[in-house]
Amino acid sequence: MLFRCSSRPKQFSRRLGRSASSFRAVAPSSSRHLALPLAFLAVKGWDSHGTKDWEDWISRFAARGYSSLLLEVDPAAAPSASLDGLESELIRLLRDPSASSPFPPLLFASSGSSLIAEQYVSSHPLSGLCLVDPVNSSSAHKLLPRFFPKPLDDFNYEPGFPITVVESVKKEADEEHRLVREFGPQEGEDEEDALVRRIQGERDEAGWQKVMDWMDENSL
Repeated sequence: MLFRCSSRPKQFSRRLGRSASSFRAVAPSSSRHLALPLAFLAVKGWDSHGTKDWEDWISRFAARGYSSLLLEVDPAAAPSASLDGLESELIRLLRDPSASSPFPPLLFASSGSSLIAEQYVSSHPLSGLCLVDPVNSSSAHKLLPRFFPKPLDDFNYEPGFPITVVESVKKEADEEHRLVREFGPQEGEDEEDALVRRIQGERDEAGWQKVMDWMDENSL
């Protein structure tokens, strides 16, 4: 059964430089208030609709007892347009006192913004990671040549926490994301037993339900 949300959570916004963070509280109708924070990342100009594409999922999570932090990183506000510079801006947003939590977040990112999420997770703890149609580092220079004039090296971190990759269309083997290729289901292995869960779905209600099921299975 798909879960339907019925009320809009409270929202508090704060702009840091030209980047922005918005906090969404748990919906008043929710019977629980979970300590795990959810963080939704978008890099300005790298995602077609910025943080707006996450609105539906955030409302549904709020109705289930999760608070969320929307993080929009502006490359113009970062120390540099490199991955290191954009990661520094993300860290600055996460350290904002209004967004502080004793628990590392479950981080969501999509498209080109997934590159910054992977840069961050390479050296910082997370409770979990959900990437929606992520960009392979080797393809970054084709999609974002202004920022990455040369091919990037692959990230080399290994899953130390729950990770899922949501794909709106099935990928050919040579197009699969590194996490799916190396840690997803191998030959003869069930999807549920893989270190990285691959989910087929869109950023809609049905896709949200699949991610929510994955979160429940991993006690997130």
